[in-house]
Amino acid sequence: MDTVASSAAATEIYEEAAQALGQVPTSRALATDSRSLPEDPVERQGYIGAAFLTHNLALHSDLQDRNRHVGALQFSAYTGESFGMLAAAVAAGSLTVRDGALLAYAFTPILLGASNQHARGASAVDLGSYVPRYPDDALPVSEPSHVIALRGQADDLTRLMQTLDQVLGSSVELHKRYSPRQYNVYVTASAIPAFVRVLRSYPEITAEELKKATTFLAHSRRMTGAREAFDRFIDGHGIVFSDPHTPLISNSGAGFLLTGDQVRNAVLAMTDEVMDSQHTTELIDELQPDLVAEIGRGAKSLQLLRDNAVRTGAISISNGDEAQNLVRMAELARQLHETVRQVDDRASGLLDADDVAVLRELTVFAANEPAFDAYLRKTALALAFDSLRNPEKVISLTSTRFREALQFTLAHRDRVQPGEIVLGARVRKRLHGEISEIGHAYLELRVLTGDGAIREDEVGPSIDTEVLIVHFERPSQARIGAQIRHAVRTGLRGNPLAQRTRDTVVRQMRSEGLSEPEGLAGTIAHADAVDHLVYQSVMFELFQKHRPGLFAHSHVFFEATDLFGWVTSLVVAKALAPGDAVEVLTELLQRRSTKSGRLHELVHVLCERLEDSGLPLLSTTGAPVLARGDLRRETLAFLDRTTRRGAGRPVQLQASATVVALAYGSQLHRVDASPHHHTTLLVRTPEELWRYGLNSELDALESHALLNVTRAHRAVREFAQSRNMLYSTVNSYIHPGERIVGFGAGGSESMTIFFRQEGDDELLVRKVLSEALTTARWDAEGTGAMLPPFTKAKRQAEYLAALPDELNEFLPRVKNVTERQLRVAENADEVSRELIYEMTFIEGVEVGQYVRRHNPPTAVIAKLYEQIMTFIHHNVHTHRRTPSPGGTLEEQYFRKIEDRLALCRQTAPRTFSSELLDSDEIIINGHRYRNYRSLLRAFRNTPAYARILEARVHALVIGDTNTENIKIGDIAPLQRAAHLIRTGREPPKPTFDRLWGTSRPAVSV
Repeated sequence: MDTVASSAAATEIYEEAAQALGQVPTSRALATDSRSLPEDPVERQGYIGAAFLTHNLALHSDLQDRNRHVGALQFSAYTGESFGMLAAAVAAGSLTVRDGALLAYAFTPILLGASNQHARGASAVDLGSYVPRYPDDALPVSEPSHVIALRGQADDLTRLMQTLDQVLGSSVELHKRYSPRQYNVYVTASAIPAFVRVLRSYPEITAEELKKATTFLAHSRRMTGAREAFDRFIDGHGIVFSDPHTPLISNSGAGFLLTGDQVRNAVLAMTDEVMDSQHTTELIDELQPDLVAEIGRGAKSLQLLRDNAVRTGAISISNGDEAQNLVRMAELARQLHETVRQVDDRASGLLDADDVAVLRELTVFAANEPAFDAYLRKTALALAFDSLRNPEKVISLTSTRFREALQFTLAHRDRVQPGEIVLGARVRKRLHGEISEIGHAYLELRVLTGDGAIREDEVGPSIDTEVLIVHFERPSQARIGAQIRHAVRTGLRGNPLAQRTRDTVVRQMRSEGLSEPEGLAGTIAHADAVDHLVYQSVMFELFQKHRPGLFAHSHVFFEATDLFGWVTSLVVAKALAPGDAVEVLTELLQRRSTKSGRLHELVHVLCERLEDSGLPLLSTTGAPVLARGDLRRETLAFLDRTTRRGAGRPVQLQASATVVALAYGSQLHRVDASPHHHTTLLVRTPEELWRYGLNSELDALESHALLNVTRAHRAVREFAQSRNMLYSTVNSYIHPGERIVGFGAGGSESMTIFFRQEGDDELLVRKVLSEALTTARWDAEGTGAMLPPFTKAKRQAEYLAALPDELNEFLPRVKNVTERQLRVAENADEVSRELIYEMTFIEGVEVGQYVRRHNPPTAVIAKLYEQIMTFIHHNVHTHRRTPSPGGTLEEQYFRKIEDRLALCRQTAPRTFSSELLDSDEIIINGHRYRNYRSLLRAFRNTPAYARILEARVHALVIGDTNTENIKIGDIAPLQRAAHLIRTGREPPKPTFDRLWGTSRPAVSV
């Protein structure tokens, strides 16, 4: 206390309190050593109370004085537990120090009077006329009481308290609602044996003695006389309660206190009203302060906040150094928000030295101060969440880099040295190296070192995983009874999601006239099946709503270990209406065997009602399935499946995984993603999803995921999902220092990435053609129409590099070409060929996009194509002209069509079936057309067609001239022409300055 006691602000507090208690104000005033304490035990308690309050107020005054020079710290509210409300009332300006000291001195002696404990001599403060005296046979407190903590679920605690009230009456008294899972009670000494007997009937409740038997019973209804005495003391000493300058939060359930009368009642409540610390912490959480500071020794409030899952970080202030620390935190918080505002207005895309210095100071300080770390993470998560929820919001590139650096450094601080800043973090697949490592994920960090250098680190992932798997299984009968019914009918009572789901099930069953179950067992199983579906559906929706980081960061799959879990996952994935699952689940709840004829009949009916799934489910072999036909096949596979007890549940995603079970997960241990690592997590209750602090593992996963979610990561993940790939695979083709701009829909199953290099504004295109990324299996030695994509890409790159100089301005320039072979993780002897080339990007609007967006008149489109063909004829076809050897139609068109469709039939035989390909006619949108075989026969057998179409000369070509390969540099002339046509006027003949094309890379006008 020396650093505080020596400050002028603290000295004033000590002097005023000492004078109120009739002491000479000296450096020894209100000291608590043995020489200073009164000998009389009752007076000693009053003195200690006054000293305790004064020391805490001195700490607060010193803190305010330190902050006065900075102005960064602002108090939103004050509160205290029990006696702490007095100090809070003084700090908030409702009481003077003098009045607070008097009340603190009087409080304990007045309450001890309830057991006829009185000071033997004169006290420093006149108490004799206020402390009540009682006949020995009418004492409010006639025997000591033990202080016992009862811990369990909220509903169980309520039932126990009702029983105790019926059996033991006033011998057991609630004096503190500590948290949703803990009540503190007074139990009289004589009632302890009976109390224990009742407690043994509630094995789900645990008990702990917090304090030995005592006659000091604050917050007890037996203190009604003490409250009246305390009230008289206030009036008798002229104590005034003013309206506070800062709101207080009641500790007795009265909410926010804004007037002097409300504060007075809160102080009087310390005597005989139940302490409601749970409600106090709930109001703190609703207030959402940046930080909670406990001023005084003990740090008990920090544990209270943790036990009530308050999301805000907290710090204890018990000396001047800690006070200065808090002021520094406020300074850094203000500096952070000022920097965010500054970088929001800068479009340079570069972090300057001051930005980096702020990041270093913030993260280094947070590493050494848990409370500030909690605040900084909360702020960083809010920034990440804002970007996640509002993807349309414009955020400057500089601001994006600052936010990402803060997020990544907090997420991966344990992987770098103090003071180092993580500028980028990507989970990537290892594509080459040791065969045992190929296909496994690793974390790539781009680190700004203390001396300003950039370092690239590769580290093994910890809680970073590539996929999120939601696990479903059949609950035991005990779990159905003890957990689901209880949760649906109590914890989720009134929950709109639960009510909507239940209404959907009931409405569907009524509309389809489903038969009611027979007998008691059937009726119970039917009700349990409905409750189960409601519970699992609501749990998943709450999971998505309240833990969005996990869904934004990872690819999501459903997995089940049995038919019951599989049917549940179908409902949650929206592939099956809830009502269609009830009868199957009811049957399974009554019979564990899947061999019954009734069950087989119900499952086959269910299969006919399946739709495509909203999220992929893992098949019996562990592969993802989405389509209705595949779901039907897998449903029947689960029905006929016999699994050895304890056998592993395979996951064939070739990815590291986080596996989460909702409500029950006794079979989680069976999930096997080997050789890739995975973690498992059980979410026990819905409350764990919407309240932070109840499931620390879930909180850590969500926080880490949110800190790693950026707009770039979201773009990568969404593109990867559209290609049935993992985001880590896409990241393997993005190099350190590159910033993703977007992705293209390249032909021949190419992966097209648009990016910029660090510090360079030029937009570049990377095209990846890889056997590993293609659906079709190409012959590596194929030629002509069957040329494999990676070989075709090499030819394209060579083509662009060898173009005549006259065409350079119209087509992209090739910058780098990489050709390599990669070993396949599943088969060390197999190799995958790959070609990657980079080129410049051509600005403009694709012809197809222009037509879709603006719907120009037919005359404009016709003129546009006339100009395109004219340009190609005069500027491209004039190069490298040679006589045609003949057979161009057959080689380049007819056989190419046949070979490509044969490859389609081989790759996807159910889609490209005989019914589709082998008929002479085909019906599209209700119109009958000749199928491709009929068309080819007509072209081949009609000489007139060949005379018109067969090429007489071969020349340089640009490949496809479809609308995806041609760009318009300026659409304004076309828009003007379209406007004139629509208004009935004749447009002038359009002129085209630039028209260019490529054989896959872009083309422009």
